[in-house]
Amino acid sequence: MQTIESIGVMQDDKLTVPIEISEKFSFSDGCKVMKMRRGHK
Repeated sequence: MQTIESIGVMQDDKLTVPIEISEKFSFSDGCKVMKMRRGHK
C-alpha cells in the first residue's frame, strides 16, 4: 500500500513539508521544487 503525505500551503505561499519527505529528498532552506505530473488527470 502506498502512503500519501500531505504538504501544506501557508498564507504567504510557503510550503510546509513533513520531515520524512524533507529528509528523503534532502530539502533545505531556499531549495526549489518542480511539480511534475504523469499521464492523465
